[in-house]
Amino acid sequence: MERKLLIYDVDKTILDSSYPLYYWWLEIAKEFNTTFFESKEHYDYIIQKYDWKWMDFAREEFWLHKNHHNKIIKIWKRNIKRLYDEHAKPYEWYKEIFDKLRKEWYIIAIATNNVKEVVINSIKHILWDDVIIHSETSHPEKIKPEPDMLLDIINELGFDRKDVLMIWDEEWDLVAATRAWVLAVLANYDSTLCPLVHSNNYDYIINKPEQIFEILEELKNVA
Repeated sequence: MERKLLIYDVDKTILDSSYPLYYWWLEIAKEFNTTFFESKEHYDYIIQKYDWKWMDFAREEFWLHKNHHNKIIKIWKRNIKRLYDEHAKPYEWYKEIFDKLRKEWYIIAIATNNVKEVVINSIKHILWDDVIIHSETSHPEKIKPEPDMLLDIINELGFDRKDVLMIWDEEWDLVAATRAWVLAVLANYDSTLCPLVHSNNYDYIINKPEQIFEILEELKNVA
């Protein structure tokens, strides 16, 4: 059996980061002396309406434009570590899933557009010290949808692209997986429906994390 490399995205794939993002927008509202969302439910409704494209809803719903972009990003960078420390949690099932994958000799790596230090602190208790993490920190000019993170991980671990799966939830992840010529697995188990669920561009879809084992079993039979 050929060994498989599973490259996981982090936010909304193995980490529930909806609350840090919600509280980020509360911080932004403070800076502008206003209120954007009436509640977390209101925030969830708006981000689903705009398919998680925050600049779109910032412009259409809240009068924020491109000239506000730098200020918004500065607020994010100033608060990101605290917000993730206080509000981000890995989905509870992933410790068991990753342990089982490791016992079955699958290799796990991480490719995230988030800051590496934030990611490590949020998910360190469900991973191992030798898991490779490529992030915005190591690829500041080449984050997803560019394929560089994925290709660097693949080359570093010495895998053939046909033996690599990318587990993801955002459009830029799909584009990166396509450009890297690896299998794209859409993780559709977040509380918000992924806008790409009706697309035919991905290779597989999982509605529960444990369904990754069904895909791996299917790939064994194909091989």
